[in-house]
Amino acid sequence: MKIFLFLTLFVFHCAQAQDFFSFLAPNTPQTSLELEGGYSPMSDIDGGRDQTQVMPTAVGANQKVYDEGKNLVTLGGKWQKLDLSARSNQLNDFYNIQGSIGYRRMLENDNFAFTTISYGSASDRPFKSNRDNTISANYIQKFNQKWLGLVNYSNNRTFLNNVPLPGFLYVKEMTRERAMIIGFPIFYWMTPVGENFSFRYFGILPWTHRAKFLYTKYKFLLPYIGYEQAPQTYFRDDREKKRDRFFWFERRVGAGFEGGLSRAFRFDFFTGWAFDRQFYEARNFSEKKNFLLNLESAPFVQLNLKYAF
Repeated sequence: MKIFLFLTLFVFHCAQAQDFFSFLAPNTPQTSLELEGGYSPMSDIDGGRDQTQVMPTAVGANQKVYDEGKNLVTLGGKWQKLDLSARSNQLNDFYNIQGSIGYRRMLENDNFAFTTISYGSASDRPFKSNRDNTISANYIQKFNQKWLGLVNYSNNRTFLNNVPLPGFLYVKEMTRERAMIIGFPIFYWMTPVGENFSFRYFGILPWTHRAKFLYTKYKFLLPYIGYEQAPQTYFRDDREKKRDRFFWFERRVGAGFEGGLSRAFRFDFFTGWAFDRQFYEARNFSEKKNFLLNLESAPFVQLNLKYAF
């Protein structure tokens, strides 16, 4: 069951993964909180026609409300804002507000099955229209120590939107120093590199990727260099086509440090350079792009805080 203790450290940035792993660990905390904030300066749009800056903020919480014997029930919530502070009439601020409920039942031989359902709105005018609301449902079952199966439905997925998507996880290896979890759509790999270094990769295929190369000599503070990309999707309220969505995408490379003041409190600071930055509308991430706006490259800073008690 150590698999879930490791995975929960990396899934806050993706709502679907968070739904899958938010309370799968055998000894989940009664309450968990997570805060994240970022900043990048004013940048030109399409070579200087307009300008905007990007300041993402997110707050997440998960509360265990029932835990007796084989049954566990949790309630969760998330508030996310993409603050653009634009000097442009082409861009508005966007919000993603979600609430979720989850149920896990333990089975024989330390196996389990669980279901989560989340509902909310991801829009520049959240909850104004039913067509801007989001819903997702997940089911995952552990069959043995190596294999897990899962099914996800979402109306705000970056690919194969509105399609029930089956998947799997194969736990090839899982220790404190080494891990490899091969699956679809999730892949995780952690391995030592020499005596005082480690490489870590987490991906949700096909578009979300995060990689870190860490210096591990000091366990309470781990400097690293890293790369990440994770598309964000919203529904623009006055869009012409109901199934079109507003996409925000950028790639990031930089340096940072992660660690903790205690087992309960963890932090991650990341700063560097953001590039390949785009706003656009499309039905899915890789389809024909409408209203494409290219944002010039810029520096960024990001801080993530986690507290569980």
